[in-house]
Amino acid sequence: MKKITTRIAAVFAVFVLSVSYASAVDFGGLLGNDTIIKTNIDKDFKLDQKNFASLWFKQAFGQTGSNYFIAEAIYNFENDRDSDTVINALDSDLFKLVLSAKKPAGTFNLSAGRFFYCDLSGLAYAQNADGLLLSYKRPKIEVSLYGAYTGLLNAQNVKILTSKEQAKDHGASYTDIFGQTHNIKDNYYFELDTDKLYDPAEKYVVGAAAVSFLRLFAGQTLSTQFLGTFRVEHEGYMRLYASLGLNGPIVKTLFYNFSSTLGIDNYNGDCTNFSNLTVANLIYYAPVLSMRLQLNGSFASGEYGNFGVFRGFTNMSATCSLTDIQYAGIAKCGLGLSLRPVQSLLFSAATDFVFDASGDYYRNGSSADDDMATVGFQYNCGLNWQVVSDFMLGFNVSQYFDGDGSDSMNKTAFTLKAALSF
Repeated sequence: MKKITTRIAAVFAVFVLSVSYASAVDFGGLLGNDTIIKTNIDKDFKLDQKNFASLWFKQAFGQTGSNYFIAEAIYNFENDRDSDTVINALDSDLFKLVLSAKKPAGTFNLSAGRFFYCDLSGLAYAQNADGLLLSYKRPKIEVSLYGAYTGLLNAQNVKILTSKEQAKDHGASYTDIFGQTHNIKDNYYFELDTDKLYDPAEKYVVGAAAVSFLRLFAGQTLSTQFLGTFRVEHEGYMRLYASLGLNGPIVKTLFYNFSSTLGIDNYNGDCTNFSNLTVANLIYYAPVLSMRLQLNGSFASGEYGNFGVFRGFTNMSATCSLTDIQYAGIAKCGLGLSLRPVQSLLFSAATDFVFDASGDYYRNGSSADDDMATVGFQYNCGLNWQVVSDFMLGFNVSQYFDGDGSDSMNKTAFTLKAALSF
């Protein structure tokens, strides 16, 4: 791994030196701190200290600035006293060449390298990967193709949902094509090595195709997307997402977003699982204090008839509980608010009711015939202060209350943030 990172750094340095002769390079950096005080299961307060430092540069080509190369290197440190985990991670989370060509037939854009991409919901696949994104846009339509590979990412910074549970559920034994019998303990699943500075992530090939019909009627945009992830080592694991989305204005200051995703996953050729993730947001922009009021709702299916548990690809915590609850067999609804009392201050607050939609309701003492059982309630409040143009301070408090009255998931956290750019 040391040789790989050395080669990447060498290529990066050669590229910077070569393009710097063409024109000036724009560059900068950021130093950040997150000090988190949180409860553990025994209600003792524990410290989770996070720090990061990043350097970035951007090289534009031509006069318009639409063609450019941008890269960022980042170092992350975390000392979580709750789990007794210390992480040091070195990574490049952005390394992208962007080329754009505006023609009478439309605008063509190509992005190549390491960059962020997400599905329509933003909750199934939302992460960096190494690949290509090609898009074509006209006033009424936009088409894009995406292909990427995850095996060169640093698993310390990009969390792909492990297939550990699927490995446990996969038959007691099986015989491979060479006639060798494997027991359940031999089934592969990824485990992060927190002692490594750079721990390569699981190897997946990712592909996506999307079409958006822009301002199709009354300012409404209709979008469709198909995204597939395919593991290319060990036992096969395929996760597919077919999404339909609609968004636009209801009136001048009231907007909505809606998406519904059919999930299809298959572990090592076993029975295919179908699932659903539906997300809806209603957003109101008030004419005072830059206020934004948002009503949110989401549903990730559990075991209902022909539908199974929804399984995302990227680790996306659905709650601020002590246990990392994913968007799987869960439903949420809540309100969010943000406003600026003055230009340099941003206040935000949100509340959510969380429901068990897994199909197993006995954990809360509810009848199995119930449609849904309450899991918990959460809230968080935050205040960000832009002290000067290059320095920001923030404070956040969040609490999660479990619906069954136990302490196993309850959590209170206080976070102090600071960021200095240069």
